Amino acid sequence: MLEDDDEERSERSGDDESEDDDYQLENDDEGDREFSGSVNKGKEKVVAAGLRDEDDGYESEELWDVPVSDDEGDLLLKKYPLYKSLKNMKEYKWEVGTLYVDRNTFKECVTSYAVHSGRGIWFSKCDSHRCKAVCKKICKWFAYYHKMKREDTWQLTSCYKKHTCSKATKIGIMSSQWLSKTFMKKTCENPKIKLTTLIKKAHSKWNVDLTKTKAMRVKQQALDEINGTYREQYRRIHDYAAELLRSNPGSTVQIQVERPPEFQLETPIPDACKQSFMVCRPMIGLDGCFIKTPYGGQLLTAIGWDPNDQILPIAYAVVEAETKDSWRWFLLNPCDDLGVDKIRWCTFMSDQQKKKIPGVQLKMMMRKAAKATYHQEWEKRMKEIQLIDQSAYNHLMEIPAKYWSKSRWADNRQSIVTYAGKILPKINKKIEREFDKGGEWLAIYAGRDKYEVSSSQGNRDKFVVDLNLYECSCRKFQLTGYPCEHAMSCIRKMCLDVKSYVNKCYRKETYVDCYQHVIYPVNEPNLWAQIENDDVLPPVFRKPIGHPKLSQNKTSDEPRNNGPLAKLSRTGQQQKCSYCLALGHNKRIFPRKRKVEDSAKKNNAAPQDKKGAGTTRTLNPSKIPAKTTTQPVTKLQPKRKSNTQVGGSQESQTSSKRPRCSNSASQPQPSTATVTSPSRRTLKFMAKTPPRAWKALG
Repeated sequence: MLEDDDEERSERSGDDESEDDDYQLENDDEGDREFSGSVNKGKEKVVAAGLRDEDDGYESEELWDVPVSDDEGDLLLKKYPLYKSLKNMKEYKWEVGTLYVDRNTFKECVTSYAVHSGRGIWFSKCDSHRCKAVCKKICKWFAYYHKMKREDTWQLTSCYKKHTCSKATKIGIMSSQWLSKTFMKKTCENPKIKLTTLIKKAHSKWNVDLTKTKAMRVKQQALDEINGTYREQYRRIHDYAAELLRSNPGSTVQIQVERPPEFQLETPIPDACKQSFMVCRPMIGLDGCFIKTPYGGQLLTAIGWDPNDQILPIAYAVVEAETKDSWRWFLLNPCDDLGVDKIRWCTFMSDQQKKKIPGVQLKMMMRKAAKATYHQEWEKRMKEIQLIDQSAYNHLMEIPAKYWSKSRWADNRQSIVTYAGKILPKINKKIEREFDKGGEWLAIYAGRDKYEVSSSQGNRDKFVVDLNLYECSCRKFQLTGYPCEHAMSCIRKMCLDVKSYVNKCYRKETYVDCYQHVIYPVNEPNLWAQIENDDVLPPVFRKPIGHPKLSQNKTSDEPRNNGPLAKLSRTGQQQKCSYCLALGHNKRIFPRKRKVEDSAKKNNAAPQDKKGAGTTRTLNPSKIPAKTTTQPVTKLQPKRKSNTQVGGSQESQTSSKRPRCSNSASQPQPSTATVTSPSRRTLKFMAKTPPRAWKALG
C-alpha cells in the first residue's frame, strides 16, 4: 500500500526533502491510471533510481542526472490522482484511489455530484476515520472513503459507479452551507439579491425546489463569509477606529462602551467632511433611522447643504436607541470639532413627529405660513388658518414660530465677498424663477441704491429694497442669499448683473473648495493593526412591546401600495352614522347597537310558548302604511300559529319594548285611534335603516 511504500522509502533514504520532491500528489495526464478494484491491487514497490543505499553516486551532486528508461519512468510517475472540482459535477468520473484533502472536501464532492446528477445520495456512515455515501435502497451505487494512516488525507478505496435508480426530486444532503458557497459569487456581485432570484436560479440550474427560509439562510451565510459576522465586526471596532484615523488624519472617532465591554455609542467624523462643511451654508439637518441587523440599533446622521443645494454628510453615529441622551452626546461632538463660531450661526432642521392635519386646503395654508419671510405675512396666514380650523391654529401657536416659520429666522449677516464666477446650475434655476416673478413688480428709485417696489397687479403690497446692503423688507433676500422677486425688479430696471448680488456660497469656486478634500479608503480587516483593547460585545437586542409594524405610519395624502386594489383612504374625514345621522361615529360603532344586541340575547333566552297555543298577532312597525293619516284599529281574531311560527320572528323578539299595536287573547272592545303621519326625515331614516335601529326614534 501507499503507506508501506512511504515508510520503506523514508527508511532507505537519509534525506526527507528528497522524499517530498519525489512524491507529489499533483494530477498528471500521462501518469494517471484507471483503478476499477480496491487500492490493494498491485503491491509492487515504486522506488526512484539513485535513492538506494547500494546505488552508486548516492552522495553525488549528479543525483538528478541519472538516466531513466521508459519503463522506469512509468514506475516513477505512478501515483494516485488528486480530486479536482468540475464545473459540471455530473460528468465527474469516480476513480478508486483518488485523494482528498480532508473529509469536508469529500462531502462537498458527493453533494455536488448528487445535486448536479439529481440522485438521492446520502451518507450511511460518517465518522472520524471513514465515510460511506450510498444511493437509494434499490440502487447499487456507493462510494467508500477512509482516512489514511498518520495523515489527514482521505482516499477512495472502493465504489460502484453505475446507478440503477431514477432521478430524485428532493436532495437531502443539499445543505445551506454548500449552497452558500455555490452562490457566493452572485451574492458578492449583488449583496441585495432577492430570495426569489436564488430560488429561481436553483430550480432552473438543478431542477430542485428551494424554500424561502432555506434561501434566507443561504444568503445570510454567504454575506457572513464575505463581510464577516456581526459579532466579529463589533469585536474589532477599535481596530476599525485606528485604521480610520491612520488613513484619514484629523478625523474624530469616539466609542463609548459599558462594562462588561458592550457596545453603546460610536461617532466617526471624517476630516474631509469637517473641512467641506466649513465653506458651506450654516444649515444642518438631523435625522435617524433603524438599522436592520440581528442586534438592532439606530443610525443618527447630520448633513449639510453644499453650494449646489445637494446633501453633504457631516457626521453619523450608531447608537442603541434614539433618546435625548444619545442625541445630546451626538450633537456635542460636532460642536467641539467644528467650533462654536460656526455652530452658533447654524440652523438645525429635524423631522418632528407628523401631525395629522385634515384637508388639503389647511395643509397648503400651513405651508404658506411656514414659508412666510416677514412677520406681517405670517400673522395674515395664521388668521386664515384660525377661520378654517381653530384646533389647528391652537396646535401651531403652541409651537414657537422660530422653530417652523421663516418669519422668525435670524438674518444671515456674514460678510459677502463678490468676485467673478459662474453660479451653480440648481441655483441658476431658482434665480430664473425669481427673475420671471420680478416682472409683476414695479420699482421706483428713491436714491442711494434704495427702491420702492409695488405690485403691478393692483395689490397694495409695497416693499423697500436696498441693493447696496443686499436687503429687502420681505427678508427673503437676506435668508436665501440670492435676490428675491422684488430685488429682481430693481436689478432689471437698472440693467445690473444678477450674478454680482448672489452670495459666494453658490459660486463654482466655493463648490471646488468644498469637494477638494478626500475621504481616503481603508484597508481590509486582515490588514488592520491589532489594538490592545478589550473585545467589544454587540449590544443586547431589546424587543419592543407589541407586534412589529410592517410599514411606517402614513398621512392621509401619502400614497398607499395596495397592489391591484385601488381604494381611497378616509383618514382625516369626519364620519357620519347612517342609523342616527349623527357625526363622530359610523353604524359599526353605533352607541345603542350593543344595547339592542343585549336585549335580543335576553329575548332569545326566554322560554317559548307551547306548540299550538293561541297567541295574539303583533304588527311589525315596518308594515304600517306611511301615507294614511287616520285609520280605525280593526279587531284581529285569535289565530293558531303553525310549526314555523312557534318561536316567533327575531324582529318581534328584539323589539319587545317598542309600542305595539296588538290585541290580547280576550275580546277587546272596538275603539278608534288616530295615527299621525311621520315626518319626512323619519321616513328617510326608516327606509335606510333596519327595524332594529328604529329604537332611536323613541
